Amino acid sequence: AIFLLLLIYFRRLHGVLIPFIAAWVTAIWGLGFTGWTEITFDPLVLVIPMIITARAVSHTVQMAERFFEDYEVILPQMDGDTEKAKIEAATVAMAELIVPGTLGIVTDFLGLLVIMITSIQQMRDLAIFGSFWVFAILFTVELLHPIMICYLPAPHDAQHYLPGFMVRGMDRLGHYVTDRIGKWVI
Repeated sequence: AIFLLLLIYFRRLHGVLIPFIAAWVTAIWGLGFTGWTEITFDPLVLVIPMIITARAVSHTVQMAERFFEDYEVILPQMDGDTEKAKIEAATVAMAELIVPGTLGIVTDFLGLLVIMITSIQQMRDLAIFGSFWVFAILFTVELLHPIMICYLPAPHDAQHYLPGFMVRGMDRLGHYVTDRIGKWVI
């Protein structure tokens, strides 16, 4: 469902393929670590890997969104050279998101490690495999994503696609919350 929504939203290979690969690599690393440490999944914690993988997709979508925004601005400056513009946009997007993205991932990592203080072994196992799984996002999103952008073909359409219903909805919401009456209701 997530990847169908990404396809509807991005309408580009970069916006669907890269989050899909990042999610799979993160899941493979997380499951591999879990098997290597001989931690067994209890049915009560099976939802946690899905949430962590969704977090990886979220970080990747943020990076893709930023890449498309930068690509739209940089392409005209490169006189239509799509390859140079693609690499420059990937570099700019990574430079702008490396600090906040890394901070978010490290915060998630440390938050899961806090669970280690419990005396319940199942929760301690969750803290161990969950924190590793989250830490793997650092590599799959912050490093692998810009590399994959550089190897995929440049987007054909430089215009960043925004669904009309979203633009209209955000315009209405923006006007309402800044309106004379709406700001007081909010």
